[in-house]
Amino acid sequence: EKVSELEEVGQVGKNNTGVLFLGATNTPWELDQAMRRRFDKKIYIPLPDTRTRAELFRIAIGKESHSLTRDDFLQLAEKTSGCSGSDISVIVRDALYEPVRTCQLATHFRRNVDGKFAPCSPSEQHGIEMTLDQVPDKCLKPPELLLRHFEAALRQAKPTVASSDLIRYDEWTLAFGQDG
Repeated sequence: EKVSELEEVGQVGKNNTGVLFLGATNTPWELDQAMRRRFDKKIYIPLPDTRTRAELFRIAIGKESHSLTRDDFLQLAEKTSGCSGSDISVIVRDALYEPVRTCQLATHFRRNVDGKFAPCSPSEQHGIEMTLDQVPDKCLKPPELLLRHFEAALRQAKPTVASSDLIRYDEWTLAFGQDG
């Protein structure tokens, strides 16, 4: 019975119809000639444009509570020219951590109508002096994600793709590939 299964597998290997092999690299110039020949198409996928970066920000935020508008997403996209999708993911992760930092550094919290505690200024009238550790379990209401959280993350962010790399990608595409 096992022999017949092996024979069937052997038959599958004789027909490549419907098989797609996809490879990706950040350094196509390191592929040797034999490897390049095995790919029918070599397509360069450039860095995301402004509209795509705005959408990447929106997608990366997901269902997190935020106050960002369409214009805010476009503003972020314009400020991240030259950033890859991965770079944007890092920026969003850093921005998402800003409200957490606010909670960690808070010395006062106020109780909302829903019974949850939100960080507040020590001078706030109904603020209670306490630290994050003293907030009862499942009773924390972290601050909403704001544009300023992204601006703080952007101050620390640097694109990971150098302009010299982009020139190299363009040269390689002219020599061996095609635009995506």
